[in-house]
Amino acid sequence: MNDERVPDSFASHALVVARSVDTDAGVDVHNAALAAILDRADAVDLWADTELVADEYPGVAASLREAFDRVDEDRYRATLSDCRSALDALLATEGVYRFVGLERLDARVDDRLIARYVPDHSKFRVDCAAVEGLDAELRRTLADAEAAILPARTLAEWSCDGTRYELHPPSLCTDRSCRGLSGITSVRLDDAERRIELEWVGPNGVLQRAVDLLFPDSPRAFAFDDEGAYCDAADAFEMIAKRLDIPIERASA
Repeated sequence: MNDERVPDSFASHALVVARSVDTDAGVDVHNAALAAILDRADAVDLWADTELVADEYPGVAASLREAFDRVDEDRYRATLSDCRSALDALLATEGVYRFVGLERLDARVDDRLIARYVPDHSKFRVDCAAVEGLDAELRRTLADAEAAILPARTLAEWSCDGTRYELHPPSLCTDRSCRGLSGITSVRLDDAERRIELEWVGPNGVLQRAVDLLFPDSPRAFAFDDEGAYCDAADAFEMIAKRLDIPIERASA
């Protein structure tokens, strides 16, 4: 896979799909969101292993090579008017051909980067500010899915037991590590005690006790001394839970 490091700071939003969603449904969500973006883009840069794709989908590989100009070993470039049908065919492939054959996709409008998708890492970033109405269209597209387009900025930050936390979709981070918000399975907010509790699912769908063994530093409970910091964090977690259809309990003061 292409390992070129390019900052994702262009993005205003990140697409997050709940971990409870199975692989096929997750691909459908990503494809639906991509379709909404590609309908508004005018060009794409594509990193693809066309030789791998050709093993199972020789016609798709051939259409990619015909529709795109090759920039370097595995990078291709084309206008949407020239490549949309070939690109749609690639997005319809399955298994390794979908997750590894398609390495990365950058969508552009007037040479401005508006979306970046790296399927093998479930990375999906979007600059909704670049295209009028894109945010609303993505919300409509994801309305019935366990997925959400979330602001890619710091929504809350706080310290608890000597650890600093930053809630910055698509992750909850400390100074040592980050965990994807897709792994949250429930949220409990206690306004009276200024306390937030999270439950997480592990990488293979295992429940909390296994998560504690695999990820001993997983952030599960936070007690806040500062009311403002609690309110910011609680409101952000409530928004995220509602967008991802995660069970949420809120006990008011």
